[in-house]
Amino acid sequence: MDSYPPSRQTPFSGLVADLWRESADLVREEAALAKAELTEKGTQLGIGMVWLAVGGAVLLAGMIFLLVAGVAALAMVLPEDHAAWMAPLIVGIFIAPIGMLLIARGRRNLAPANLKPTQSARSVRKDVEVLKEHM
Repeated sequence: MDSYPPSRQTPFSGLVADLWRESADLVREEAALAKAELTEKGTQLGIGMVWLAVGGAVLLAGMIFLLVAGVAALAMVLPEDHAAWMAPLIVGIFIAPIGMLLIARGRRNLAPANLKPTQSARSVRKDVEVLKEHM
């Protein structure tokens, strides 16, 4: 049970000082872990935002180019009376889901469950349990 030889027993004040110092070290280490994890989550947030931007840009570009080309092609095939409104509608129905899928991927990366600092929270809970066991 004693880690010191019998001739070198640590006084109570020394134990309290050790506890205080080790608790401070633990808090610093936990803060460093939380900082590292939040940095990682910040990177994930940035990546999610990039996916949203890319999805939006692709959706916009796709809508513009495909609507123009699709409208021109469909206008030649559709009855002249309906070509002006039906051709853009048909092309838009096919292009919009692609952009929606890209945006959904970005939103998944930004979900609150993906941004929680889970490692730090788990580590703090474990430290609290250890401290409770020793008190």
